[in-house]
Amino acid sequence: MEKVGGCMINDEVIFNCLVELFPSNFKAKFSAQELTSTNTFSVYFKGGTPKGRIITNGKYGVRSKLVVLNIQGENSLSGNRGALKFAQECFDTLERLAGYVYTDSETGGKLVLLSADIIGDINQLGLNTFNVPSLSLNFILNYAIGGVNHG
Repeated sequence: MEKVGGCMINDEVIFNCLVELFPSNFKAKFSAQELTSTNTFSVYFKGGTPKGRIITNGKYGVRSKLVVLNIQGENSLSGNRGALKFAQECFDTLERLAGYVYTDSETGGKLVLLSADIIGDINQLGLNTFNVPSLSLNFILNYAIGGVNHG
């Protein structure tokens, strides 16, 4: 959890920002997804690192986080196509991401999504144990807290 100017920014705040960024009829899950759930996506954070340390105040202007987006459709041709379409919409949104500002309603913390470095393409993982089609999209999210340079 990172505190800047009295506001707490944690993975849940970043999750809420991504849910707002990817509006759809798919239900969002935070770091947990049931294998039987259909038309859902879950967001997993795999760590990150601060970048761009500002010499004058010792703070980091930019942070990054590895994000895994898992998507589950329905066990039908149209359900599978719906999951692929949603994954492609997420991919397209991430490709053009630049300066997306999110303010958390609970903490008042401001988060600026600067860019996303997509790792590979949309991964079709096939059917899971319960015959639900699964896909994955992996990316590195570059963001600033409170604006660039904590402004």
